[in-house]
This record gives sequence, structure tokens and C-alpha cells, in this order.
Amino acid sequence: DFDVFYNAASASLAGKSMYIIVGKHNLPFWYPPWTGWLFILFAIFPKNVGLFLYQGISLLGAIFIVYFLVIHHQPTFKQKHFLIIYALLVPLSLQLISVGQMDYIFLLLIMLIIWGAEKKNDILVGLLYPFLLTKPHLVIPFSLYLFYRTGRKALTISVLFTTCMLITATLLYPNWYKEMFNQLLHSGIRTDGLAFMTLPGMLGRQENWIGTG
Repeated sequence: DFDVFYNAASASLAGKSMYIIVGKHNLPFWYPPWTGWLFILFAIFPKNVGLFLYQGISLLGAIFIVYFLVIHHQPTFKQKHFLIIYALLVPLSLQLISVGQMDYIFLLLIMLIIWGAEKKNDILVGLLYPFLLTKPHLVIPFSLYLFYRTGRKALTISVLFTTCMLITATLLYPNWYKEMFNQLLHSGIRTDGLAFMTLPGMLGRQENWIGTG
């Protein structure tokens, strides 16, 4: 994930298309353009520094996620209980972090949205939600319940913010949506050459259409 998003953000900074970038194992960038913009935070640094920051934010995100969930559901937990949970979390996280996956950052966005919804902060919910469209297939039930709980204002802010980013992207790169759909159509099986299979791959289908599409 990091390799793909870092390269896309670097291309954006250079005024180039994000949709001709591929990461390791020929993994393409086929996400909404604002996902690439989010990673500009890391792309302004050399790749090794950006990766270190990315990994650090991921681990801090994991700590916040655990803390938020525990305090919400079990406020009587003591410090030693947290230390046990974090100790269990470390070995589970090493491989995830070492290969640059964005799971913790994505989950952190979800947790911040939940926190915003709990605090009735519709602006925060509306501004953060469009970034979950990076993985829309993962958040369909979550999204329906989220906007049921928050109401029309949060949904309206989210739609308006998404529309503003779509307009901005189109002004900067008029053909971005064609390039994105072209990536979705022709990028093929994402696990080619890797030592594992996915259900779409076993069925001979393209993961991009099952997922992002």
C-alpha cells in the first residue's frame, strides 16, 4: 500500500497523472484522487523517511484504536491491562507494518468518524468520510448505519466535500476518471506472482471490480 500511495502522491506533487503509477508486484493506483493527496504528507519526504513516518502513525493509530474501544466498553481497565493488549498487538502488527499496509490508518479514520459521530460533530464526520471511499466495499453496512445515526447534516457535508474534491481533481486532471476506470478494467488479478490466492482470483475474476469497482 505505501509504495503505491507514495508514488501516486509524488506524481501528484510533480503535476503528473497518478493513474500510471504501479507499486511492487505491479499493483496500480486505482483509487479516488484525494486518496493520493492524503499521502502527500509522506511524499514531501524521501521514501525511507516517509515510510518511517507512515509506520509510526500506523502504530500510534493502533494504540488510539485500542484505547478508544477499551475506554468506551470497559472504562475500569487499568494501565497494566492496556500493556497486555499492546504486547499482544506488537507481533500481530510487525508483518502488517513491514510491508506497508494501510489497515491501521484506514481503521483509524473509521474510529475518528465514530468518535465524531458520538460527539455529534457532523463537520468532522462529513470531512473524513470521503476518504473511506478508498475501500467502499468494506464500509457499506457501516456507512448506512453511520448516516442513520448522524442524520442529514453529516451526509450533506460529506457529499459537498466529495463534490468539491471531484471538481478540483477534474480541473487539475481533466481525464483522471477515464484513467482510473482504465486501471480498473485492465489491471487484472492483483495477486499474480504472489504466494496466495483470493476468492475473486479463484473464480477467475478481477479483484479490482469485486473491490474498488
